[in-house]
Amino acid sequence: MDFAKRYISWGEDEDGMSVLYDEDGNKALFFVTAHIAYRGSIYEILVPAEQFETEDECEAAAYKITTLDRNERKDEYLLVEVEETADAVFGEYMRCYDEET
Repeated sequence: MDFAKRYISWGEDEDGMSVLYDEDGNKALFFVTAHIAYRGSIYEILVPAEQFETEDECEAAAYKITTLDRNERKDEYLLVEVEETADAVFGEYMRCYDEET
């Protein structure tokens, strides 16, 4: 799957999936796998809803979250494209996951 470089959040659907819109206004649904704090920033690991519901192995992407408007609960999601940062965020996720299991 090609992940958009930037999304704007707009809440959740009735199934609890995150509803995000790309810069062209296209709607995308994602399952939030994890919230990760790393070096003073917040990241989310997202899996496309259609993959999460139908596939054994899913493609995931890390997005850095920036709040745009707290009153409207509107956030900006920026795709992590720096490999070292993405590796560190996924590494932190795996560390937390291993601690829970």
